Formats: sequence, structure tokens, C-alpha cells
Amino acid sequence: MSSLWSNRIYYMFGFLFLSYGLLVVTSAAVTILMIYFLLCAENYRWQWRAFASSGASAGYVFAYSLLYWARMLSFSSFTGGLLYLSYSLLLSFLWFVMSGTIGFFACWVFVHRIYGSLKVD
Repeated sequence: MSSLWSNRIYYMFGFLFLSYGLLVVTSAAVTILMIYFLLCAENYRWQWRAFASSGASAGYVFAYSLLYWARMLSFSSFTGGLLYLSYSLLLSFLWFVMSGTIGFFACWVFVHRIYGSLKVD
């Protein structure tokens, strides 16, 4: 958060790429597991649940930005705080869309693989 909001440039792009890869793998694996349990319970409305369960990590991102605001930042005006809050909300929404899309497409591939292997006699 310090490098993002304090005008510092973060030079470790390899580490960021590794973190993004870990996000993709973890988000896909957790969402596939949750949707597998949902399909075992014979609930076949998995599409929005896959998107929402994978995108729920955006709530953590927003909560952390609020915690960072409360502990590390102090704004001299209402406008600075409102701007920080709106940018954090926008960043959290984009995180929700990004991770939700990753989880949805991972589950879509998973469902097509498991139901594509069934043979109807």
C-alpha cells in the first residue's frame, strides 16, 4: 500500500508476476472446490456463485485499505479522504471483477470437462 499511495515505484515486477500467478491458481482451485461441492449437492446454478465466491477476496482488499487508512494515513481535508476511499472502492471493484472472472472461467472449464466425459446410452 505504501508503494501504491505514496508515489513510490515498485521495481520488483517479477515478484508481482509471481504473486499474480499465485492469485490465479489459488482463486481457481478454491472456486473449483466450492463448485464441486455445490454440484455434489445437485445444485446446478453454479455460474454466479463461482463468480461471487472467487470475487469475495475484494472484500478483504477493501477492508485492508480501510485499515491502512486508519493506521497509517492522515488527511488534512475531507476531499483527500473521500478521494482515497473512492479510489480504494474502485480498486476493490476491479479486483472483484478480475478474480471473479478467473474463478468463473476455471469452473466453466472444470464443469465442461467433468460433464463432457459422461456418455449417454
